[in-house]
Amino acid sequence: MKEYLKTMKPRELSQERCHDLLSSGRYGRLGLSQDGQPYVVPMSYVFCDGVIYLHSSVSGRKLDVARANPRVCFEVDELGKGRWQSVIVTGTASLSTSPEAKMRMFEAFTASNIGGHGGQAFTREEILGRPMCVWEVKIESVTGREGMW
Repeated sequence: MKEYLKTMKPRELSQERCHDLLSSGRYGRLGLSQDGQPYVVPMSYVFCDGVIYLHSSVSGRKLDVARANPRVCFEVDELGKGRWQSVIVTGTASLSTSPEAKMRMFEAFTASNIGGHGGQAFTREEILGRPMCVWEVKIESVTGREGMW
């Protein structure tokens, strides 16, 4: 290991590296808040054209919280061999069950080469027929840091 890495204090990541980390990740943590109470849930995602796409069932606590307060944050990290990198995004979540939103998400997953969800690839028709809520997080800020542990 290089000597400077052994003593590296946390430092900022470039915007390019932040986008690389967002593009290569598959899972992150969605942070929500309602009435001063935080709520964080792990979710699979895809980052495409400056938007974070998520999906969920059409009902549940995270949807209730996001409808009350669409301001969200999303965190992705990479850990390995004594190093860590983390990116935090803030933005606003748009929620939709429309066929158009489902197709945008489908296209984003297809373009990312992630393929499917949970090891299963879906066709357009299957996506359109599934009851799901598509989350499109419009990014307002991206920050990242890296360090040693």
